[in-house]
Amino acid sequence: MDKLSNGDKKVYCRCWQSGTFPLCDGSHMAHNKETGDNVGPLIVSVAKAEELDIATSPTECIISHVGRESAF
Repeated sequence: MDKLSNGDKKVYCRCWQSGTFPLCDGSHMAHNKETGDNVGPLIVSVAKAEELDIATSPTECIISHVGRESAF
C-alpha cells in the first residue's frame, strides 16, 4: 500500500501498457492513437492538510480520504 503525504501526487496507469506499471509512463498516448481509445491515468494528489492511503494491487484499489472509503 502506498502512503501519500501532504502535497504528494501519484499517477497510476489505467491502460495496462505502462513499462513502469502500476505507475503511468505515458504509454496511454500511443495506445489511444493505435486504438482510438481515450484512456488516461488515475491522478491522485493530496492537499497539504490531508493524508491518503492507496492500495496498489491491480485487482483492488481502495482510497480512504478524510475518513471516507471508496472502492473502485
